[in-house]
Formats: sequence, structure tokens, C-alpha cells
Amino acid sequence: MSRTILVAALLFFAAVPLMGQQDRDGPRSIPILVTAEWLAERLDAPDLIVVNVGESREEYDQGHIPGASFVSASSLTAEMEGVPGMLPRAEMLVAVFAQAGLRNNVRVVLYGAPVSAARAWMALDYLGYGINVSVLDGGLAAWQAAGQPISTEPGGGISGTLSIAPQPERIVTADWLVEQIMEPYTVIIDARPLNEYTGEVAGDGLLAGHVPNARHLPSEDLLASSDDGRLLPEEELRALFEAAGAVDDKIVVVYGSTGASASLAYYVSRLLGYETYIYDGSWYDWSARNLPTQTGEDAGASR
Repeated sequence: MSRTILVAALLFFAAVPLMGQQDRDGPRSIPILVTAEWLAERLDAPDLIVVNVGESREEYDQGHIPGASFVSASSLTAEMEGVPGMLPRAEMLVAVFAQAGLRNNVRVVLYGAPVSAARAWMALDYLGYGINVSVLDGGLAAWQAAGQPISTEPGGGISGTLSIAPQPERIVTADWLVEQIMEPYTVIIDARPLNEYTGEVAGDGLLAGHVPNARHLPSEDLLASSDDGRLLPEEELRALFEAAGAVDDKIVVVYGSTGASASLAYYVSRLLGYETYIYDGSWYDWSARNLPTQTGEDAGASR
């Protein structure tokens, strides 16, 4: 992606209202983030599909939002050329979501663990379907806390027909990121835990440290608490991103240990209205390529 294209994108998105009121494809038909109360009022709408993005079918069978279908979180990741946690090919994603009942011209609410639900949203955003998709803040726990019922009856109905318009530019490569490290209009956000960012801890076969000039904003800091699947209020989320350098019309590029783990930061960045990209290969890919790193807590702090 050239600098000219990126600057043009910045000028375009500077005019777009934030918090998901409008998307690059036109006015949104559904908020990016919804509450349990919002969903309860619309649960029986014929053009609304609820999807549980979960770790196991057994957990879904024990109780889910009435009518919800199931998508396995593992179906949204794949190992590509030895790099784990990457997005499967578009045709595989379409098959997964179509089997869950997604089809053209429906609205979708995703729920599950924050990272899993965000990964599903990121996948649909990549497929060009993000304008009609939201995430339930707090997931099933928030639904039950609001006094809403759960069901053990399978939901989802008949598989849908889903046509897509993929947006591959949302996913960037290591080569692209290397070119952006010192660009003043790009903010690179590392969403891993602090000890991984600083280089104090490195997994087997992984480099220590972080992408040079990357800022640190761990995914867990985006949540109300470690025990709560809800996001922080908008103003607090925005303050975190601004403290990481996401100010003015800068674009945001996020990465984590894997692309899957970076998806929550990607989702929140899009929620806040930033022009956002994800380095889906993330730290596993960066390490496999033996690319330059920085260590220490303050590295890359000045922009």
C-alpha cells in the first residue's frame, strides 16, 4: 500500500463520524457494539441473527441466547506457512458463517469471549460484511445479568447464501509494516502483555521485544476488568488509544502474539472510528522472519 493511498484514506476517513455511525460502505444498519437490553428488544426480528462464537459446542449446548447459532472460535484461525493464529482463506470463512445462518441483507450480533467475538467481527469486516455486524458487550454473562433467558435448543436455522466483497487491504504484511515503522502518520500498537512487549519474556522460537517504534496497549486494558467481558466506556478507550499515539488523522496498525489475539485491539480501534489495519502474522511471523526488534518499556514512546 503506497503512501499516496494511505494519505487519501486518511482524508476520506477524517470526514466519517466515529463510533460506527457510518462505514466506508455507507450508513450502518446496526451499531458496532450493542447492549443486552438493545438485543433483547430486537431478538425476534426476522432480519437479525445471533451467533455464539465459542470454544466448544458443549458449552453452547449447556445454554445460549435463544435462537443463537454456533461458530467455533478455532474455525476463524489457521496456520499459514508455519505461522499460527492467522485468518483462513475467504472461501473457508464464508462456509463457516453461511453454515451458521448468515446470508445477505441480515444483521448479525456476535457474542462470546471478548477476543473470540472480536475475531469473528474482524473476519466479517475483512469479508466486507462488517457494516451489518455488531458485538454484544459482555457476552452471555451480560445477557443473563440483564435477566434474559437462555436456551439449550439448537438455533441458527438453515444455512445461508452469503456473497462477499473482501477487503484484503485491511490485512498488512511484515514487508509493509517495515516500511511504516518511521512514518509519522502511522501508529503501530502492540497488544501483547507488557512483559512480552519489553522482551522480559519470549516464547519458544520467538524474538524478544517488539516492532521498533511500536506503542504498547495490551488487549486486557480494553476491558472493564479481568473478570468482566465488557469494554471500558468509550471515553476511556479513546484516552488509551490517544495515549498510545492515535491522535489527529493517524492510521492504526495492530498486532499481537498472533492475529487472533490482536483482533480485540483491531475491533476497538474500528469501534472508535480509526482507519485500522491488522498485521495478521503478528509476532510469530515477525520472529520467523528475524526482523529488527526493540526491547524495554519506553522504546518507541515518542512519535
